[in-house]
Amino acid sequence: MNVAHYLDQLGKELATRGATSAQVASIEFNHDTDQIRVNVSESARVASYPDLAKVLERIGRLCLSDRVPIRRLRSIVFCEQGISLKLAGRKDRATVLSLPVKLRVLDG
Repeated sequence: MNVAHYLDQLGKELATRGATSAQVASIEFNHDTDQIRVNVSESARVASYPDLAKVLERIGRLCLSDRVPIRRLRSIVFCEQGISLKLAGRKDRATVLSLPVKLRVLDG
């Protein structure tokens, strides 16, 4: 399974459980235990925040185009200003990518 399919399936699973990007504060990946932790925000973001499944799909496509394997995923953090993707790097150094919260950018 590639990273795009993995995140697409995660988005579908979260949607069936009623999770939205306005509610989710972060998603943490623990590959040692094969667990995913979804942290919920104490206060919901604006309703115009991009759809969670679309956000995860876009991140999956970006990772796939950059040949990022699933095991490098560490966390996805959702904020009003943007979305941060943390990836494991070499020698335990993390790489953090920031994405703006603009639907036209995320859908593109």
